[in-house]
Amino acid sequence: MKKISVFACAAIMCCVASLAVADVWRTQDLQETVREKVRGGTGKMLVKTALSPKKAEERHAVKEISFRTLEPGNSVGMHKHDTDEDVYLIVSGDATFTDDDGTEYVLRKGDMTICRDGKSHAIANKGQEPLEYFVVLGKK
Repeated sequence: MKKISVFACAAIMCCVASLAVADVWRTQDLQETVREKVRGGTGKMLVKTALSPKKAEERHAVKEISFRTLEPGNSVGMHKHDTDEDVYLIVSGDATFTDDDGTEYVLRKGDMTICRDGKSHAIANKGQEPLEYFVVLGKK
């Protein structure tokens, strides 16, 4: 049996490691920002961002990953997605989700939505508790 040098083992491990690259974000490392009157909505929204469109690579479909929190009475106004699609997953609280034709849906923990390219949507917290939801924004 041949012996492999430490340097050869290190080189092999580096090559294997470079093939298994994943993006991992820890909750405590997410960048926090506060946005006001988002898309013509009301109040403030806390955003905890893992991946932002500014940091996303052009070749990747997913452009944003974040947690967002709306306090009671706050909302994100109706807005259109022209070149991307937006997925929401309700983490806690109750959301009032308004789709393209004005239909309102009450969403609760675990419920999901998607706003397709060319469509519009809005989200509001009409409940008594903070609304937290997870967002994935993808481009075509």
